[in-house]
This record gives sequence, C-alpha cells and structure tokens, in this order.
Amino acid sequence: MIIHGSRKSNLIGLSFDDGPDMGEIRLISVLNEAGIRATFFWIPEKVSAFADQYPKEFTQLLDLVKKGGHEIGLHGLTCRRPNLLARFRIENQELVAEARTKLSERLSYPPNLYRPHCFRIFRTPVEMKTVLGSYQLSPDDEPAKYLLAFVKARAGDIICGHDSRDCDLNYGVATKIADFIPQIAKILATRGLKAVTVSEATKRH
Repeated sequence: MIIHGSRKSNLIGLSFDDGPDMGEIRLISVLNEAGIRATFFWIPEKVSAFADQYPKEFTQLLDLVKKGGHEIGLHGLTCRRPNLLARFRIENQELVAEARTKLSERLSYPPNLYRPHCFRIFRTPVEMKTVLGSYQLSPDDEPAKYLLAFVKARAGDIICGHDSRDCDLNYGVATKIADFIPQIAKILATRGLKAVTVSEATKRH
C-alpha cells in the first residue's frame, strides 16, 4: 500500500478521483499547458458510459492524457454511492480484477494503480499497487482548498483530490479546478516542488 513517496525528492504526486467526465478535457488541457502531470483514478462503468455517450470527446480525452504524460489508475468498483460497497467482502480480489479488465479494454493497456472508493480497502490483484494519499480533498470542497494543500504539502506527499463525483459525467468541479492550475504551478515553483504522477512520485520509495 502506497501512502507517500520519497521525502528526499522534490516530487509530489497529484491525483484526481471519480473520473472521467467532460470537465477533465479542460482540466487536463490546462495541466498540459502548465507542464504538470497527474494520475487520474477512473471508474470502469463511468469510462464505458463516457465512451458510449461522447465517443469523440472520450477519444480527445485519451489523446490529452497521452500527450501530457498522465497516468490512469483504477478507482473503486462502481460509480454508484459508496455505501453500496458494504456488501462486497474485503478479500474479493476477483471483483477488482474484473474491474481492471473492463478498464483495460477501454484504455488498451492495464492500469497498475488502484485507489479504493472512499478508501475502503480491498485486496488488490498482485499486478496492482493500492494507493491512498496524504491529503484527501472532497468534491464538495471549494477549489481554493486545493491551493492550501499545495502550500502545506511536503516532498513525497500524494494529493488525493476529486474532479468529479459518482456517475455524473458533467459534475463541473474539474473546470473550476482548471482555473486554479496556474496558481498551483506558481506555488510549486516557489517551493521548489514538482507535481508528477503517483508512479513517478513513488518510484524510488
């Protein structure tokens, strides 16, 4: 289980949960302009809904992810309300493996990172690493709270934010967060920190 990366580096892991949705197109575009890489933890059934309802936009999103060097991980087993997860047994690796397969089919490659929905821990397949985080930001938080997380973050921290929610493909938070990315970039530069994917931030740890 990964909670943070090396404290001796200047790297912090930036991540967003509950995607994908339409707002991520703008958010990832702005991240690319700022030279910031991030890990997006996507939900398989939401990926399928996005790809089926907005095939052109989904292709655009995947292109932006690849162009910016971002990373896609598996988030949870369902995009429905987390209390539905209570019926799943903690040791049920088969459900996680099945979700990974579904996401792999859409991405054309298997995700290597897994973040459980609402941090409810499931045993993950051996091919994956479970990732939690140092800062947990709710989708209901004001986007300005993201700034405070970057002001407080230490080297090696993993910022676990949300840019979407549940099954909503048009939640709207991602576009608001995009407005704060230039300020986040300045904070990072002032503090001598660099935001990268979770895999990059934890590579040497």
